[in-house]
Amino acid sequence: MHTVRGFTLVETLVALLVVALGLLAISQCLNAALLMNINANRSALATTYALSTLEQIRSCGTFTSQTTALSDPALPQGSIQVSCAAYNANLRLEQVNVTVSWFGLHTQLRQLQMETICRY
Repeated sequence: MHTVRGFTLVETLVALLVVALGLLAISQCLNAALLMNINANRSALATTYALSTLEQIRSCGTFTSQTTALSDPALPQGSIQVSCAAYNANLRLEQVNVTVSWFGLHTQLRQLQMETICRY
């Protein structure tokens, strides 16, 4: 009796299909991880800009509403908007809002907002 050793063509094709589907799933996971990493980096950068703007306002003591365009390529079409409003005139307190806006992936508008109370 003669026994045949090895794999048939159908078994090989099924194995290749399983490997291909596994590689496709891994590539999708890597792509999602990359996009989340980009979003996290942009959010961290926007937080840094907002905190820096708040510290500038506190150190200067100048409370004026303004909008400034960012030229940082990491935050596409980014801008910083500062709005100030009287909070408590008797205690000489001013409410300061800083909003950093940029366009994220898929042209989605993203915003980060920080608010604080300052004495003038």
